[in-house]
Amino acid sequence: MYLKSWYIIMKNIGFMSIAIVLGMLIMSEQDAAASSLPAVHEKVMTEQVTKGLTYEVRGRLTAKGWVNLHVMKMALSEPTLILETIYSKNHPDDMETLVEMTAHDVTYTGAISGTMKDILDGSEINENLLLEALEGEGVLLQGGEKVWEGNKKENERMARSVYGITTDRRTLVFIVVEYNLSSIGATHEEMQDYLQNYGVVDALYLEDVDIPSMAVRGQGAFTLSQKNVPMDETVPEVLIGLGIRSEAPLFIWFLNQ
Repeated sequence: MYLKSWYIIMKNIGFMSIAIVLGMLIMSEQDAAASSLPAVHEKVMTEQVTKGLTYEVRGRLTAKGWVNLHVMKMALSEPTLILETIYSKNHPDDMETLVEMTAHDVTYTGAISGTMKDILDGSEINENLLLEALEGEGVLLQGGEKVWEGNKKENERMARSVYGITTDRRTLVFIVVEYNLSSIGATHEEMQDYLQNYGVVDALYLEDVDIPSMAVRGQGAFTLSQKNVPMDETVPEVLIGLGIRSEAPLFIWFLNQ
């Protein structure tokens, strides 16, 4: 009797395991058309940093392991947001972390290492400048189509940092993908997929990037905090980056939350 009960239990467990595996395969097949590396599970945390700026960390469980993405979405129509180039204190001789580079000004709400092409005219996308930028190197997407270059270590799994413009031209999206013991990094095509998932149609790699780095100011804080973690688990030091400042009064922002 006990043997029979044990057999029934193990048989049911076997059926459950098969069902779970089949379910994961079905999910992967359904997602395959939209991604070169489908996720069987995702966990997402989104934070409204300030008016017009959101930060998101997205963990994707794939067949090859976890992928951690850090995303900043900046509303170009928000007049209180200012995107500008930031430098290390003794540039170009000494490097600093993004946190150190922005610590002198409490209006900084986010930062990312590297530089981007000159595609903005004030707070709007200049289509002529964008077209010129897309004719150069470092392009991932143009007009919603994937662009292949052959010189960006396309098949290598690594940390990557990119930026792009959404279809409506209203949002500038920055993405950093981690490559460390808990995140497998990304290939060129996978970055294209991630950008498309955020509605981006034109995208490029950030330039002058030694180590991808992103820092964001948390709610209630007055300085930025490091978000992505490199392979050596140290806070990256860089020479140049992009900082996002907010001229919205802090007390008004907190009262509206």
